[in-house]
Amino acid sequence: MSFPSQPIALTPSTAGFSSTFPPEDVFATRTDRASVFRGLWKKATVVYENNIGLLLMIASQLSGTCMNITVKILNELDPPIPTFEIIFIRMSITYVFSILYMRRASVPYPVTGPPGVRYFLAIRGVTGFFGLFGIYYSLIYLSLSDAI
Repeated sequence: MSFPSQPIALTPSTAGFSSTFPPEDVFATRTDRASVFRGLWKKATVVYENNIGLLLMIASQLSGTCMNITVKILNELDPPIPTFEIIFIRMSITYVFSILYMRRASVPYPVTGPPGVRYFLAIRGVTGFFGLFGIYYSLIYLSLSDAI
């Protein structure tokens, strides 16, 4: 019995694969893929940097929508969670993260604000509370699309 001195090359039409393994250009393919990936990554970074404001607005709207849906679900429980408790928990979480961010960013007067605008910040806090209370209270009686 004699063996052929060269491997038999199977063509895709005969067996669906080639007998030469690994392919000779395997390393060239990897570097080509890496360069393509690097090029795509650079383009994605440019798009991200040019549209960071828009992307942050989209993230803000998505988180606000998720928050309103959560409030609607909490109001439909039996017994429903009172509106003041929902606002207290939400604002407590907001307060903690705001203070942590302001401390990290070295913002002067992180708790009370600058001395010249403290009165305006207090008014903003009170009116913001009534606005938030109105939205969350309306979610008890209205559908989500009508309340927002």
